[in-house]
Amino acid sequence: MRRENLLEDSKTIDGVVRNLEILSEAVKNLNSETKKAHPE
Repeated sequence: MRRENLLEDSKTIDGVVRNLEILSEAVKNLNSETKKAHPE
């Protein structure tokens, strides 16, 4: 999908934002050992 099309499609934007929220929550729940092994 081209950037111009993405910016015009609110459903796609909402989906991308929701996926980023899910990933962010998942990262918060990683144990410290995993975070240490993969600091990036």
